[in-house]
Amino acid sequence: KRISYALVVIASHPKPPTSERECEQQKGICFQWLCVEPWYQVGTCGDSRSACCKQ
Repeated sequence: KRISYALVVIASHPKPPTSERECEQQKGICFQWLCVEPWYQVGTCGDSRSACCKQ
Protein backbone atom coordinates (compact mmCIF):
# COMPACT_ATOMS: atom_id res chain seq x y z
CA LYS A 1 0.00 0.00 0.00
CA ARG A 2 2.84 2.40 0.80
CA ILE A 3 4.47 1.83 -2.61
CA SER A 4 1.24 2.56 -4.48
CA TYR A 5 0.87 5.85 -2.57
CA ALA A 6 4.42 6.84 -3.55
CA LEU A 7 3.67 6.07 -7.20
CA VAL A 8 0.54 8.22 -7.10
CA VAL A 9 2.51 11.13 -5.61
CA ILE A 10 5.27 10.79 -8.22
CA ALA A 11 2.82 10.38 -11.10
CA SER A 12 0.79 13.43 -10.05
CA HIS A 13 3.76 15.81 -10.30
CA PRO A 14 4.27 17.37 -13.74
CA LYS A 15 7.47 16.23 -15.39
CA PRO A 16 10.28 18.78 -15.46
CA PRO A 17 10.47 20.69 -18.72
CA THR A 18 13.13 19.51 -21.15
CA SER A 19 12.65 21.99 -24.00
CA GLU A 20 12.13 25.72 -24.38
CA ARG A 21 8.50 25.15 -25.41
CA GLU A 22 7.76 22.97 -22.37
CA CYS A 23 9.43 25.56 -20.15
CA GLU A 24 7.22 28.34 -21.53
CA GLN A 25 4.11 26.15 -21.16
CA GLN A 26 4.90 25.87 -17.44
CA LYS A 27 5.32 29.67 -17.18
CA GLY A 28 9.11 29.45 -17.01
CA ILE A 29 11.91 31.36 -18.71
CA CYS A 30 15.09 29.86 -20.19
CA PHE A 31 18.38 31.23 -18.86
CA GLN A 32 21.87 30.25 -20.00
CA TRP A 33 23.73 28.12 -17.46
CA LEU A 34 22.02 28.83 -14.11
CA CYS A 35 19.04 30.58 -12.58
CA VAL A 36 19.69 33.61 -10.40
CA GLU A 37 17.60 34.71 -7.43
CA PRO A 38 14.68 35.22 -7.20
CA TRP A 39 14.46 32.56 -9.95
CA TYR A 40 14.84 28.81 -9.27
CA GLN A 41 15.47 25.94 -11.67
CA VAL A 42 12.60 23.61 -12.56
CA GLY A 43 14.08 21.88 -15.62
CA THR A 44 16.19 22.37 -18.73
CA CYS A 45 15.63 24.03 -22.10
CA GLY A 46 16.81 21.49 -24.64
CA ASP A 47 20.49 21.32 -23.74
CA SER A 48 22.56 21.01 -20.60
CA ARG A 49 23.68 24.65 -20.76
CA SER A 50 20.21 26.21 -20.43
CA ALA A 51 18.02 26.16 -17.33
CA CYS A 52 14.24 26.55 -17.16
CA CYS A 53 13.64 28.99 -14.32
CA LYS A 54 10.54 30.16 -12.44
CA GLN A 55 10.01 32.80 -9.79
